[in-house]
Amino acid sequence: MVKRNVILLFLMLASSQVGHAKALHPKLQVAILRKILRYNAKLKPKMKQLTILVVHSGNAGNYLQLFKNASINPRAVSVSEGAASLQGIDLVYFLPKSYSASVASKALAAGVLTVSGDSNIAEEGKASVGLGVANNRPLIVVNLKRLARENHEFSSQLLALAKVVK
Repeated sequence: MVKRNVILLFLMLASSQVGHAKALHPKLQVAILRKILRYNAKLKPKMKQLTILVVHSGNAGNYLQLFKNASINPRAVSVSEGAASLQGIDLVYFLPKSYSASVASKALAAGVLTVSGDSNIAEEGKASVGLGVANNRPLIVVNLKRLARENHEFSSQLLALAKVVK
């Protein structure tokens, strides 16, 4: 049932992506992220009180509101500020064009899952999960090596839907 719902979500999202650039629409990023996290045994129990650090390079206001609307507690930090501490953070989310090596390094050391709104970041091993668009369809990239280093796992159901990088 869950797998069928995820497939239906992808089909619905894919049909709405015709003509879009490489990054998914912010609403789709948030919706897909919520679905993805249900396949992570560590984070699934925390879904009602999940706290994420949103890394941005300018203004994250729209994303912050979308995360709040999705019952996710967001905290924002700009790329130039970096994160002083990841205490209390369950996930780091890099907005498109907002990757920070220092925040990613802290997340890795703390065992915090990293996700990017740019699928290339995950393909390069700089984040565990990346979201993007390929052939006018939503794309989920999962970097297994980075995922293991962050001490996280996803179910095989999600991996079957994703582009897996070893």
